[in-house]
This record gives sequence, structure tokens and C-alpha cells, in this order.
Amino acid sequence: MGMRLEAMQEALRQQGLDGWLFFDHHGRDGLAYRILGFQPPRMATRRWYYFVPAQGEPVKLAHRIEPAMLDALPGAKRLAVRPGGAMAASVTEEGRVALYRLDSAGEAAPRGLEPAVENPFEVKWSPSGDVLLVAGARAVQVWRVEENGTAELLRETPVEAEDAAVSDGGALVLARSGGVLSLLGGEGSMQEVSREAQAFAFLGADRFAWIEGRLLHLGSGAGSLAAAELEELPEGGARLLAAAGRGRLLLVESAPGESRLRLWNGSGEMEGEWRCPAEIEALRTTGVAGVLHLAPRGGGPAWMADLGALQPSVFFIPENKKPERHGGEEQ
Repeated sequence: MGMRLEAMQEALRQQGLDGWLFFDHHGRDGLAYRILGFQPPRMATRRWYYFVPAQGEPVKLAHRIEPAMLDALPGAKRLAVRPGGAMAASVTEEGRVALYRLDSAGEAAPRGLEPAVENPFEVKWSPSGDVLLVAGARAVQVWRVEENGTAELLRETPVEAEDAAVSDGGALVLARSGGVLSLLGGEGSMQEVSREAQAFAFLGADRFAWIEGRLLHLGSGAGSLAAAELEELPEGGARLLAAAGRGRLLLVESAPGESRLRLWNGSGEMEGEWRCPAEIEALRTTGVAGVLHLAPRGGGPAWMADLGALQPSVFFIPENKKPERHGGEEQ
């Protein structure tokens, strides 16, 4: 028997619940498959999440290595949680961008963004979550999103970008096209930043960072501000960047079996360092400002980084247990 979505949502509303979040890894949650009424195409070697709101379209989040795990279920295919807010942006099965409230069982259907780029490859919030970037084959858009879900298109730049990021306030956009990273400013201005950038991210309204070779660069609209030399990565290693709240930046250097995390401020000074016994392969925002989910390769405990606090910490959540903040080794 397939999934009975309407009956499930009616039961959620009767209980006064916002929704039901399903999750599985390595087939450990057989109950989820029975309730959802579907058979996975293969064993889930990567985590998947499926959120059924009390009202509106469900949202599914599958790993990029196993993107078809939830194709048999209805719902939007991608989800970007707003930093510090109970809202998410998603791409529906029809390729349209919609906004969801995550904290209200009585919320009406998700709000669609019109005229948003269809079938976007990138939907990403600014570091503070005040604006949303939507990037597709024909253009890069920046939307201001209010707490009630209303949205206003601030700007649209006709550029074909491979990936992109937006600053707080939406005045600046970093976009990579043809391997060239450029800074897009007001009135159509475009300034080349790097031809060899491996990763990039905004820290706030005007400062951003990018990695080029073994150098971590800090820049602004006026140009490069500082650079720090990084150590050689071990074979199979990778570097990740993400905004960390309070104008700070998280650099993750992952390798098989271990990851090194370093926290930098907007002046290019290191404020903290941790090591964790897991190969981190992705950084994801949560609904809490300054808190990131550190997704490990191959499963295991869920690692989190609370970097917006006065005393930043990195910790793990053992499977089927409550959080323990002593995870990781602080240097």
C-alpha cells in the first residue's frame, strides 16, 4: 500500500503537530518504510530525510551520491534551511522554487517565488538568512524574504553561473562561470576575483573568502584584504568553506578518517581549531543561527558545530542518543 499523505496530514493537524520528519541510514528504520509505504531502490548507504508537514507539500532530502532514494515519494526534491529562522526554500518536482514555514501546522500552502528562475541548480541563503539566492541556466536572482514568507525580487543578473553565493543584504554576489569566479555588484558591475578558486563563501555583508591553491584569501569589494597559507592536503583530502555566524568563517580540511576544522574572523585571524574522527563531506545550515551540520562520509554520528556562540564548540550526536558536547578534540 502506498503512502496515504492526506490521512497522515489530517492526523498531524488533529494532534497539533507541525509535521513528521522521517530519516534512515543503512535500513535501520524499517518503521519509516512501512508508514511511507515504499521500497527503497537500494540499501541507504547515505542518510536521507523526508519531512511531511501538517499542510502543504512534503520535502525530501537525499544525498547527492544516492539522489534517487526518495523518487517514489511525492514532494520537493531540494531543501535549503534558512539560518536562524523557521523557514526553508525548496525546489518542487515541477522545478519551481517555494518557501515553507517549518514552525506552523496551520500554515497555508507553500509560497511560490514568482518570477523565479525555473529548475535552478543553486538555492542558497545569505549568511544571516535575510536574502535568498536562486541561480539557474539563464540568470542569478536575489530575493529579500520577510519572516511572514513574503518575498521581493531585489535584482537579477543575466549570467550563466556554475555555482554562486550571496552576501547579507544582497548587494554582492559571487558567481563562478567557466571556471572564473567573479564578484557581481550593483548596476551590472562584474569584477574578476580568481581563475582557480576551489571554494568560496561570504562572511556577511561585504567580506568574503575563497581558496586558491594553498592560500585562503579574505576579500571585499575593494579587493584582497589578507591571505593565509594552508598546509598540503593528504591524498584524497578536500577543503570546504561556510559562513559561521557573527562575521566568521569555518574552514574544514577533510581527509579519510579525520577532519580539521578552523574558525576565522573577518580580519583573517584564527579563533578556534578542532579535530574530529570523521571525514566531513558537506556543510549544511540549520534553523539555528551559527549552527552547522557537518555531514560525515559513510555514516556514523551526526557532527554539529555551534560557531555563533561566544564559546564556539564542535560536538557529535551518537545515533539514538542525546547530544554530547564533548565530541571532537579542541586544540
